[in-house]
Amino acid sequence: MGEIVNLMSVDVQKMMDCIPFINLVWSAPLQIGLALYFLWEILGPSSLAGLVVMLLLIPVNALIAAKAKVYQVAQMEKKDHRVKLMSEILSGIKVSDS
Repeated sequence: MGEIVNLMSVDVQKMMDCIPFINLVWSAPLQIGLALYFLWEILGPSSLAGLVVMLLLIPVNALIAAKAKVYQVAQMEKKDHRVKLMSEILSGIKVSDS
């Protein structure tokens, strides 16, 4: 029971966190492309330095995301245990109250 409640609350929270960033799926590449175009007009080939930095940071971002996933899995296990324990405590209170 605790795991189901925990998973549902986490899924709802992830959806709430995701909704403001949905537009970035299409607008971020467009913004990057326009920025590179305008920088090329001003700076010429040296504007590609920013593109190179962005491309070099992709593996760093992937590494950080992998670490975050490991920490999130550990946190979910602790939340599951806590919710299960609280459910048992509350059911014990209900039984003893009756």
